Amino acid sequence: MLYSLNDYPKEAPDVLAFQKLFNVYNIDVVYYPCSCHHAAIFLSLKNSRVIHVDMDKNAVETLQSIGAEAYEGSVLDFNFNEIIGKKADLLYILNPQIIVDAVFVNSCLNVGGYCICNNYHNTAEQIESLDEMKPLGVMHQNMLVEESVSEILTNVRKFKKDNTEAFFTPFMDHRFIFQKIK
Repeated sequence: MLYSLNDYPKEAPDVLAFQKLFNVYNIDVVYYPCSCHHAAIFLSLKNSRVIHVDMDKNAVETLQSIGAEAYEGSVLDFNFNEIIGKKADLLYILNPQIIVDAVFVNSCLNVGGYCICNNYHNTAEQIESLDEMKPLGVMHQNMLVEESVSEILTNVRKFKKDNTEAFFTPFMDHRFIFQKIK
């Protein structure tokens, strides 16, 4: 059963804003793990090879039906470099169902490559803790905010400590930008 593509936006304004704000236009390979059937990056970055991996067979078939390169399976078992033949220039992670650690990042992202993520499942906090990743900034509504990644995540951690019952935390709709430095 194919899903409706109307569930998601038709373009990725956060990625387009990132390109403009950081002057990054040559993105050869994009990796979007746990993407469900979110096709906006595929539709927005026509000159890039966008790789989707998800465990939902229907999501994968939906993406494939519009010509997207999508693989069914666990992103933890997906050997990105072996299957794709090279590592990604951009790792786009929204709401993943995995812990993002050094092993995962090193398996799929080039040195010098970028990561755009949110912190819905603590992704930004996990990436911030990696020696391989350098925080570059935070975007909200496709604009850079003045606060640093560290300042915002410190506020998130304080909020979680003070509000242990809260499911949603501040800054969940922000995009955190990192670059792989080693």
